[in-house]
Amino acid sequence: MSVEVNAPNTASLLLQLSERVKDLPCGGVKIALAVPSYGHADTICQKDVRVAVMVAAAYGVVWVGDASPDRMGFSAGRNKVAEEVMDDPFVDGIMWIDSDIRMRPNAIANLLTAAKEVKAEFISGAYHQRGKPFAPVFYHYNTVKDSFQSFQNYPENVVAPVEGCGFGFVYTSRACLQKIAAWKPQPKMKLHPLFAEGFTKKRGWFPDDRDNGGFGEDLSFCYQALKAGVPLWVHTGVQLGHLGEPEVITRERFLREMPVQPSPDLFVPLPKKE
Repeated sequence: MSVEVNAPNTASLLLQLSERVKDLPCGGVKIALAVPSYGHADTICQKDVRVAVMVAAAYGVVWVGDASPDRMGFSAGRNKVAEEVMDDPFVDGIMWIDSDIRMRPNAIANLLTAAKEVKAEFISGAYHQRGKPFAPVFYHYNTVKDSFQSFQNYPENVVAPVEGCGFGFVYTSRACLQKIAAWKPQPKMKLHPLFAEGFTKKRGWFPDDRDNGGFGEDLSFCYQALKAGVPLWVHTGVQLGHLGEPEVITRERFLREMPVQPSPDLFVPLPKKE
């Protein structure tokens, strides 16, 4: 990370700051920021991140460094961030934000406040795919087909359990990374064939298995987290935009594509295409 949080003076100052803000909504949680860059970064999205970071600090988030990988592959970049945080006991977790996500100023603060309230080691905001039907990028797991399945609709302003999501706007705790790294299959545990050995250092937290009939790096992380006993949450009150062509895709755009209005009280999975 670009900030040496293990340096004595820096660590001491940050510990003092964390103690000073522990009664604020985010409770002095010490976070590393990770905004992977795979090419041109949108300047408006960058501004959104800067503003949201400052607002989160006012809510009690202590930012300990920027671990953002630059122009690395999806899997390698995210694994590098996870390794750095695993090696630094001073960091409580990582705030992952993709470079094509639009957000309100209070988005990070609201997500991390909810994480504190439900003691979440993993929690995502809500954003949507850039192509029709603009489905939400969080999923449940179909154990029959060994695949993740999108939801057709969902209620707003709830913190609800899910089984997978994209990593466009996600908080993961260091404890979450540790549990995945320690995960080994139990006897008779039903597993996707690509995870028969459990976690391996070679594949890491974010293996990209799309060319081998598996999942992308984000859903591979989610799959391993579930098997390691880490509950996954989505906060649908933290609504985000996803840069598309030519518009920013939001929940409102998703709803315009729906034949029916969303149920107020449950998630409904999208039918799986054969």
